[in-house]
Amino acid sequence: MNPARPIYVLGHRNPDTDSICSATVYAGFKRTCDGLEAVAARCGAMNEESQFVLDYFQVQPPRLVEDVYVRLEHIMDRNVRTIDPEQTILEAGRSFHRDNTRFFPVVRDSVLTGVITVTDLAKTYIQDMAGSSFARISCSVRNLLLCLEGSVLINSTGRQHVTGNVVVCAMATDILGRYVGKDSIAIVGNRTQAQLAALEHGASVLIVTGSLPVERPVLEMADKTGCILISTPYDTYTAARLVSLSVTIKDVMVRDTRYFYTDDTIREIKDEITAAPHRAYPVIGRDGRFEGVVSYSDLLNITSQQVILVDHNERSQAAVGIETAEILEIIDHHRIGDVQTLSPIYMRNEPLGSTGTVIAKIFRERGRTPNRQEAGLLLSSILSDTLILKSPTAAREDKELAPALAEICGEELYQWGLRLLEKRTKWHEIEPRAFLKKDLKKYLFGKKTIGVAQVELLNSNDVRDDLPTIIQGIQEAEEREGYDLFLLMVTDIIKGGTLMIYNPEQKNPVSSIFGSYRPEGTLFLEGVLSRKKQVVPLLSRYFAQD
Repeated sequence: MNPARPIYVLGHRNPDTDSICSATVYAGFKRTCDGLEAVAARCGAMNEESQFVLDYFQVQPPRLVEDVYVRLEHIMDRNVRTIDPEQTILEAGRSFHRDNTRFFPVVRDSVLTGVITVTDLAKTYIQDMAGSSFARISCSVRNLLLCLEGSVLINSTGRQHVTGNVVVCAMATDILGRYVGKDSIAIVGNRTQAQLAALEHGASVLIVTGSLPVERPVLEMADKTGCILISTPYDTYTAARLVSLSVTIKDVMVRDTRYFYTDDTIREIKDEITAAPHRAYPVIGRDGRFEGVVSYSDLLNITSQQVILVDHNERSQAAVGIETAEILEIIDHHRIGDVQTLSPIYMRNEPLGSTGTVIAKIFRERGRTPNRQEAGLLLSSILSDTLILKSPTAAREDKELAPALAEICGEELYQWGLRLLEKRTKWHEIEPRAFLKKDLKKYLFGKKTIGVAQVELLNSNDVRDDLPTIIQGIQEAEEREGYDLFLLMVTDIIKGGTLMIYNPEQKNPVSSIFGSYRPEGTLFLEGVLSRKKQVVPLLSRYFAQD
């Protein structure tokens, strides 16, 4: 059986500290309080501030999830019996009978070497039966003894492997030489003269059936000629059949087999498996290790990936493939977006400074006090998103809960906030255009696509030398990526305002939205700190007129 598929608690793309910390804490809350298999996840790289917070409080980062499509690793059967390539055909046949299956992966040291099917065994057996004599075989002495349940009477050379044509010595002794030659594997009952004749004609293996006694002259000649003398309890006919089944799986398996990877999405491979002649295929990891098997029946009644969204509720900000996922909950503090669900869900969206505040309220309502790590992450969420409670988005609850969380985690509120913001203000350590994607959010207003990126600096003058590069990047985003308007907010923490950078060619929308315009592509907006509360509403009102 497959283990329970985890429920991803996911923040938005280009995750900030609120997104990372909220996902981490809420996933833990759902595990401990609601018993869900919740796993914190992220759909983008963490910034330096978020990494600093997790390292400081010694918390593992959320799992990186590139998309929320269902993959083979989510549905494949990992509890699969395999066959070693050195096993015999007889052992394989017994395994097929025991497990009532028609397909086995052939695996050694966790590496897939091929597959074997009932059809492959049947073809091998029929080929043996079709000829006038048994096929030439090559096998180990160990496998020969295993199939025959036999014992070695003589093996003077110590050989461990034999190769030759299988001959049942049922003919008259005087013509036996026509059939037995060098390296033959001769099978005979208690016919001493036939046994000696087989040895005289060069048989490399002599199998005496029925556990019958072997005369001394035969033992002596076998020792002298280097022939391996084996005794088996089976009759001659059965022994002949068993010898042919002592060949190893690697000699009859299909080596060039179709396989899939654990990270293949169902939508990519479903049609191929459905239309394929076989109903089961091996699955390997990207490291080449065998992981399991996917069958046609596994593709029936597939359930969507379950997710809980935190700090966002718009498709443009959600993980790739969110339209295929089953959204269980949304915990947020932004405007209501366009994420749709198939059935009613628990949605909590409050006009607070951070999602961390919403989660802290949930803790309080459930009568649970966060531990030091949880409190530290929630405090970081609040201080990061509200610029140490200076942003107009900071609500009464933010200012009430932040000191309480600071006391639990043992940090001085303002000093901890400064340490956070210092981690995001190293402008010159990053290529200027990279800031256009660090905290970028895409908004859809009717048919218009607007991009608003935001960075917080201790001094917005740090960007002045890079303005030509930044503006060129903004123009390229509008031309190549389809944005009708792209803005970069450089929020100055000390001055308490934002340097708005834009494409100078966007004179009409900029002047209409902000009531001012400068041809160099920058405006300093006094008192503007919040993208959500102070910029997005202006964009919404302007584009609603189109």
